[in-house]
Amino acid sequence: MRVVFYILILISLGSIWSCAKDKTPLPPPPEEPEVWEKFVGNYNVYDTNGNYLYQLRINHYYHNDNYGDSLLLENFNANFDLKIQFLPHPDGNVLNYGFYDSIKGYDNHSWTIGSNIDDSTTEVIENKLINDSIILYFRQTNIQYWINEGVPYYYCDCKQVAVKQY
Repeated sequence: MRVVFYILILISLGSIWSCAKDKTPLPPPPEEPEVWEKFVGNYNVYDTNGNYLYQLRINHYYHNDNYGDSLLLENFNANFDLKIQFLPHPDGNVLNYGFYDSIKGYDNHSWTIGSNIDDSTTEVIENKLINDSIILYFRQTNIQYWINEGVPYYYCDCKQVAVKQY
């Protein structure tokens, strides 16, 4: 009788150990966003004293394997829409919008624009997305066009604070 009792115990223990929970498959890891995606959005832009200037919108514009991704900065400096090739920076949070000549403004006047490198006289890194803000630091001028277009000369090493709106 003991033998039957031990056999029943072994069978019941074996069936308990053999029962394993069905493993639910883990969800796939989230896709890592493209580097440029963090810049896309609506921004309120202020001067360095906190006075509201204009609204800026950054959109993904184009992808081409030869040239990479592009961004459209709508209403840049409240003057024009600027299409830029997104140039990834080793930091990942730096927006380098390069140098562009002969950009037509909303008033049909021409501009030269380029992003300035970081201003070493300040502690804050310009053209870098920190939390929800970017200090846009750029040069805008009409030096090549003002006489022919009959407009006042303009030159600015501009600093503006763009704050992302959610």
